Amino acid sequence: MKNVFILASLLLIIGVGCSSATREPIIDVATDAPIVTEVADDEVTEETTDPLDIGAWERFDFSELDATYRFSAQVPVAWDIAFVENISSINMYDSHDAEELAIDRSQIFIRQFRANDFLTLSTVDIVDWNDIELHGRPAASYRIRKKAGVPDFPNQPAWRNTAHDVGDIRFQSNSPSVFFVFAYDPTLDSEVFERFIASIQFHNDESSFRAPMDRFAQRITKKPFGIDIDPATSPVQPERFSGFHNAVDLEVFPNEIDAEVEVGAFCGGDILQVRRVTGYGGLVVQECELENQKLAIIYGHMDIESIHPVVGEYIAPGAHLGYLGDHESAETDGERKHLHFGIYRGAGIDIRGYVPTETQLEGWLDPAQFLTINPAKQIPALRN
Repeated sequence: MKNVFILASLLLIIGVGCSSATREPIIDVATDAPIVTEVADDEVTEETTDPLDIGAWERFDFSELDATYRFSAQVPVAWDIAFVENISSINMYDSHDAEELAIDRSQIFIRQFRANDFLTLSTVDIVDWNDIELHGRPAASYRIRKKAGVPDFPNQPAWRNTAHDVGDIRFQSNSPSVFFVFAYDPTLDSEVFERFIASIQFHNDESSFRAPMDRFAQRITKKPFGIDIDPATSPVQPERFSGFHNAVDLEVFPNEIDAEVEVGAFCGGDILQVRRVTGYGGLVVQECELENQKLAIIYGHMDIESIHPVVGEYIAPGAHLGYLGDHESAETDGERKHLHFGIYRGAGIDIRGYVPTETQLEGWLDPAQFLTINPAKQIPALRN
């Protein structure tokens, strides 16, 4: 089972290693036209079956256990996943035999550290070290053996004290970075581990971004990104704003005017602001990251009382954020019921909904460029 990370990286390159699933056309949100013919396996949201007699698999977001672990992956439904608080680690274990302790049923054990570069422990010998790349980021595959005379590692499964394969993956390219350390029981079929590794989706990857509302493309009907607005020519009347729209407006459908309309997080990141603002009513600002660039995500016209996370809290892509404010109420500052959704990439936070010149749009990103969406599966269901 040596160098399973190398095999996993090859599987990612050639496009195999995950189970197959029904594939549907992907739609460009700007045009509603099909642009590719397949959906990546690790974006499939329903349970998938496994040829290794493990049963169904489903996606789980590990930040639910601890905000340091900012990734999701496909995991066997038959396994349980627990946070080992004493050492800030994650234990993935077989839940069938409840008579044994969870740590003794461990299949995959995940740890993390923060450093400028890959580290090794003085308590182990390193065998077969290989520098590789996984999910477009530096990684290392190696085997470790605990040195003779070193006490057993506390709060870890027994197999961690024997020879076993390990892989480290760097989360950020800038330093210092978090490094995730993935180890697995030597008796586990390596194909199970390969499938798990191949399905990982890091929160600072564009592939993890999620539409904040369902039927995203169909909702951009009045104010797309970059449209020049003034009170006389605006597609929304009456209009009180002017300038170039630096976001997209996601409209509600007729049957949603008096219903609760859910908004989910576009990406993984900390909540920076939850407050009432003139022009928006309820406003939420979230900080996210793309290719080491900080982004400020603007969610306008929200029902401030419905906001689930608090300032400073980390929220994962697709997680429940809150609900839209009521139509033409204080919750929307008198505006129609809709979501103003913007992505600011400059320094600090800019919550303006419009900028006076087209050149200033360069400080913003068009959300439609980042949301190539399978209409049936826009916000993946996550394992609770």
